[in-house]
Amino acid sequence: MRIRRASLGRAAPGVRAFGENDKEPRCAFGISIRGITTWIYVKLRGVGSLGSLELIGLDESTPRRHDAWAFPPDMEQATMEPAFWNMTCAILIPGILLASWIDYSQRRVPNWLNLSLLMCGFVAQGWFFGWSGLSTGALGMLTGFGLLIIPWMMHGMGAGDVKLMAAIGVWLGPKLTLYSFVLGVLIGGVAAIVMIASTGRLKMACTNFGLILAKCSSRQTLFSEVGSAKSFGVTSQLLPYGVPLTAGTLVIMAARTFGWWGI
Repeated sequence: MRIRRASLGRAAPGVRAFGENDKEPRCAFGISIRGITTWIYVKLRGVGSLGSLELIGLDESTPRRHDAWAFPPDMEQATMEPAFWNMTCAILIPGILLASWIDYSQRRVPNWLNLSLLMCGFVAQGWFFGWSGLSTGALGMLTGFGLLIIPWMMHGMGAGDVKLMAAIGVWLGPKLTLYSFVLGVLIGGVAAIVMIASTGRLKMACTNFGLILAKCSSRQTLFSEVGSAKSFGVTSQLLPYGVPLTAGTLVIMAARTFGWWGI
């Protein structure tokens, strides 16, 4: 891969200079309007300078349709992705830890917190990746929402947990959101077994499990209050789902950061 520099006065070999295409509107100095707007875009992103800009992968074989001041997609991805992930860790980790604590202590996740995480996620996705980021955030939100909407309709969890998973999805996208959900379910299952064993409530747990099976066997009771998490809370010690959900998300984020498991 070669690195060449293109300045205002001279274009690199194989790269069209500003205004070389007569069909593009040019200002008095012969610089294309597209070139000016691209330079402004690059400056706002903190890359490049007025005198020169390093173009990656441009050599004599590069098609002439490239503008001398174009921002290569691979360069943009390499520059924006680490910054976006740093922001994700800086905002999402404290946010979900706070949500987990409130859910554990108050058995609820406040709407203001879920909405703040969701809106900040969309702003970050749009700022760093444009429409592509917004679409990724939307797919992640729908993934998180879709994974928990049925359990919520069955009265198996609170609406705050569903909203929290949707907000996490905006930041992580659909794939990492799915991983976080699966890992959260596993962590929640292990935690439930430990809690049952430590409190000696095996008989009560088996009774509740049988009630859940009976609830799922009939369409009349499937989405009713029968066997709801609220009713179990009266006789059982329940772990709010926001806690294992947060734990699963933190592990997946750590795996993404350090490259574990090929994530």
